[in-house]
Amino acid sequence: MITTDNDEAGKQIEQELRNLAPSKAQINRIVPRHHKDWNETLMAEIRRQREQEQKRSRGRGFSR
Repeated sequence: MITTDNDEAGKQIEQELRNLAPSKAQINRIVPRHHKDWNETLMAEIRRQREQEQKRSRGRGFSR
């Protein structure tokens, strides 16, 4: 299993690994679905969690 960015470089690495791997080896590539790379995916999730926490805090009468 490999995790690469969802771009041409990621596709190229996948192909190179397939060329190097034994013929019976199974290579599965996982790419981010909604962003171009894993860092963008992580940052979007952090933003989402912070927004949810702020909404919960406002609902309890607290402010940050």
